[in-house]
Amino acid sequence: MADNQRIHPVDVESQQRQQQQRASAPLVPRESSRSEKGDPAELQPPPPAPLRRTLPVVFSPPPKRRRSGRSCCCRCICWTVAVVVILVLLIAATLAALYFIFDPKLPKYSVDRLSITAFSVDASLTARASFDVTVTAENPNKAIGIYYDSGSRLGVYYSGTACRRGRGRRSTRGTRTRRWWRWR
Repeated sequence: MADNQRIHPVDVESQQRQQQQRASAPLVPRESSRSEKGDPAELQPPPPAPLRRTLPVVFSPPPKRRRSGRSCCCRCICWTVAVVVILVLLIAATLAALYFIFDPKLPKYSVDRLSITAFSVDASLTARASFDVTVTAENPNKAIGIYYDSGSRLGVYYSGTACRRGRGRRSTRGTRTRRWWRWR
């Protein structure tokens, strides 16, 4: 143990000079291009070729997506239902817009004049009467006209009993107009 603890005097400057000389001195003499052991290219055999098998480059298609479990029929039904719902919504929106634009109102009909022109009773107690009736139809709509076809029928009823029936004439009434029918 005592040998490990000895201290020897060292000349620091001489050691630094020796290190500088070693660092500046070349490892191989300047005239030679080979080391003492010879040319490394001649001494080492070439590395063996890699034992890899070369394969041609083939691009594979992308992997197929997994189906979500729905069949083609299910998709077709879903799309059909979606299209029908969209069409119904479009038709409803169109009808609502037309309703608010035209603001339709029912025409008003009234009996202006009713008179009995003939009245008779038979022996069998059957009453017969002839009426003279004037009916007015008023169209309160601003943008909708009314078309009366030649085959239209009109009737005046009192308590469920027909007082007078007749056929209307073909005519067209514009907006906010009145029409009179008279039967004799």
